[in-house]
Amino acid sequence: MSGPIMKSSLRSAWEYCEEVLPFVSRTFALNIRRLVGPLYQSVLIGYLLFRMADTIEDSPHLSEDEKINGLTFFSQLFD
Repeated sequence: MSGPIMKSSLRSAWEYCEEVLPFVSRTFALNIRRLVGPLYQSVLIGYLLFRMADTIEDSPHLSEDEKINGLTFFSQLFD
């Protein structure tokens, strides 16, 4: 997939990341937003990915096995 559809999807995904950041962490959002260019983009995406993993790990509603399975699945997204 390439062209306008791909660019539109990436733009939409990026806008979502920027929109959700302050709801994930107000303190980190303030600091991340002071960065510029590729550093801003990398730190924002990295932070949101780590927060996803942290949410699984910290969930009081998941058993240890569910957490392990969830984090294993999550890690496989990066293969």
